[in-house]
Amino acid sequence: MRNALTFEKAIDLFIADKRAQGIAAATLRSYRNTLWYIWLPELPRDLDGITTGVVRDVVGKWSRTEVSRNTIRSYTATMQSFLSWARTNGLSDAEIRLFKGEETVPECYSASELKALLKRPNLKTCTFAEYRTWVIINLLVNDGCRASTICAIRNQDVYLDDAVIYLRHMKKRRSITIPLSDFMVSVLRQYMTIRKGSPADCLFSTELGAPLTVEGLRTSINRYNHSRGVHRTGIHKFRHTFARMYLVECEGDPLRLQKILGHSTLEMTRHYAKLFDADIVKDRNTKSPLEKLRDPDRIRMK
Repeated sequence: MRNALTFEKAIDLFIADKRAQGIAAATLRSYRNTLWYIWLPELPRDLDGITTGVVRDVVGKWSRTEVSRNTIRSYTATMQSFLSWARTNGLSDAEIRLFKGEETVPECYSASELKALLKRPNLKTCTFAEYRTWVIINLLVNDGCRASTICAIRNQDVYLDDAVIYLRHMKKRRSITIPLSDFMVSVLRQYMTIRKGSPADCLFSTELGAPLTVEGLRTSINRYNHSRGVHRTGIHKFRHTFARMYLVECEGDPLRLQKILGHSTLEMTRHYAKLFDADIVKDRNTKSPLEKLRDPDRIRMK
């Protein structure tokens, strides 16, 4: 297969095609950054020079460095998407296998950290930003939403009488309905009374009423966490924390967790369940048939 197309031009065409398919802007940025800054320096300039063997050699080189297996997996996933597109359009015959990552237990907030973060601020003395961030953290712990989803919620998406929020701007453009606990309903009811705004306004705004951006949310949570003596500040840690507590502490149903987290399949939910298997030791006595048999008061045999 011979063509005069350069890798740089092919990247531009790939991004343009994905944009026309309605792929989210954040995903497009990730594609471009990985292809342009990670793969481009490692591969031939001409697309014809990018063969299966050449790509495999690059991955092999990375595997012998300190680059983590999961990072390499992410790099190969992007290149896999690019090469699949190139083959579909008759531009290349090259293929790449998805690099095998390693399973790591997601980092979660501890009980003491959550206690500090969820302590209600004094409305008479705190700033709007502190109060708004406290409300958001309650929502993150309640339902494990992504940062981009939090920022996209509008006032009209919140149905307090039904105790749900309708999330219209999920990853991969899916829409789901998430439940709100009674306490979360009371928190949002008070917040929305203070926040005001029109139905179409974003639920979470800056002090001046502008929509809160993902970067603004990250900065706000960073400052808030540090002010509460919590030095771990990752927004996604709240999502991991919710998943762990839902499965382990609340003994929730994985199918319901899949719907709440907005996963298209059970695969990621199974991943969470597998990673949190270490937590099963907490019930090692109460859930053990042997322990029940040893204690006649615990079980009545027929």
